Amino acid sequence: MSFQSTTVEPATARVAQVADELATVHAYLAGVLDSDGSVCIAHEAAAEHQSERFALRLGVGQTRTDAILLFVETFGGKMSTHRPSAKTTFRHRQPMFRYMREGKAAAAILLALAPYIRVKRPELAIAREFAATIRPDSGRPPGTIQVRLPLDVIEKRRLLWHRMRALHSNGGKGHVRPRQMRLLHRIERA
Repeated sequence: MSFQSTTVEPATARVAQVADELATVHAYLAGVLDSDGSVCIAHEAAAEHQSERFALRLGVGQTRTDAILLFVETFGGKMSTHRPSAKTTFRHRQPMFRYMREGKAAAAILLALAPYIRVKRPELAIAREFAATIRPDSGRPPGTIQVRLPLDVIEKRRLLWHRMRALHSNGGKGHVRPRQMRLLHRIERA
């Protein structure tokens, strides 16, 4: 009777292998985000008896599902599908598959992909500043009372929203129009 000798892989080697695989996935997804994604700050104007609302958003859109499903598998969330309407001039286009995250989830994804992001580094810098203003309790259950943000946090978010808009203006080159520049300087000095 012969016995086969098997070696058990040390746990530390397996952990290192999994970490390398995860780093590879993160590097790939950062490339997808750099090429087919967006990082922005959404703004909702103040309604009566409410303050302005700002949200950090991350989105990716592609005509194939592979990378979108990898985002879902890696970071959670859902894939949505946008099909062009038959009534529009875009009816000949392929369906668009999208991945979108907001708030703390978007901040966590950007933190994980940060070492690999190249093209969207300016957006990443602004997003990091914005993420620092997100309260830990911002994922409150429905029906609970919303506590207003302090005015200095709202002003900081407004400034970051303006900076992100300026970065995205003029074809993404980050050139700020003179009027926008004066507004940004006035906000930063306040």
